[in-house]
Amino acid sequence: MHEFSTQPFTSINTTHSPMPEGAVVTYTCVAFHSGGDGTAANPRSACFTYDDRTPILAVDQGNLHLQVSPAHHQVVTEQDVNAASALAQAALTYVEALQAHYWGQPFADEAVDVGD
Repeated sequence: MHEFSTQPFTSINTTHSPMPEGAVVTYTCVAFHSGGDGTAANPRSACFTYDDRTPILAVDQGNLHLQVSPAHHQVVTEQDVNAASALAQAALTYVEALQAHYWGQPFADEAVDVGD
């Protein structure tokens, strides 16, 4: 029987995929994994807001750091608001699915795409 780790960890996976035109596309996946007994670092999230620039959403775990912010630090576009709304909706769906699973209730076994 395979035992799964319940300790939090991070991982980075990079895949190189050849394209028909001969170009190579690189995909990188950064994964933050929570869990454990509290002795290891779980992911931390924070939103930094400022009076003179756009906010920064940060997720950290170990030596990995992710920042989400608009491309320009003083301009917010409709696309920025839409992207942040989709991210918030995906996070809410994630929390609801975790809670349902934790409490033993059935949960959907499908991805919910809230992108643009």
